[in-house]
Amino acid sequence: MAAANPPAALPADGAPKKPKKGLVIALIAVVTLLVLGGGGGAAWYFLRAKDGHEAEAGKDGKAAKDGKAADAKGGTAKARDGKPPVFLPLDTFTVNLQGPAREQYLQVGLVLEVADAPTSDALKAQMPIIRSQVLLLLASKTAEELSQPDGKAKLAAEILAKVRQPVPGVKPLEGVDAVHYAAFIIQ
Repeated sequence: MAAANPPAALPADGAPKKPKKGLVIALIAVVTLLVLGGGGGAAWYFLRAKDGHEAEAGKDGKAAKDGKAADAKGGTAKARDGKPPVFLPLDTFTVNLQGPAREQYLQVGLVLEVADAPTSDALKAQMPIIRSQVLLLLASKTAEELSQPDGKAKLAAEILAKVRQPVPGVKPLEGVDAVHYAAFIIQ
């Protein structure tokens, strides 16, 4: 009586069973993770090696090739001590610009690149004076000056000088390496 039923391992047509759908999906997921992990590891390795070469170029007094702002000595701040810089964002500045059309204004967001946390704390202690000096500097500009790339670069250098020495006659703050624009709108 038991001979009438076929074995449970083979289907009715005698062909072997197909693998389960869940097993195939799991196998595809594992292969995908291995490929992505290998690609991520390779990207990390090559990008890390690239940063090391640029740091060496910065120590030689040459500016970095990736567009990072250079410090006063020509190298990047990141290459100075091997430690990453600290970024201190400032509140957005909005000022009326000089010129015949008094309706134009400038809205600019600035980020200061400083050497370390103590320098950042020293800047925060003098922030009301720094903001006042930067506002006065920005309000003295015209839209024509700031519309040119050279004008923006010159303004960044002037802001850096104001931040480093907010009060004339006082020792300049050390460790302020660069000024970066977070936003720049002229209307």
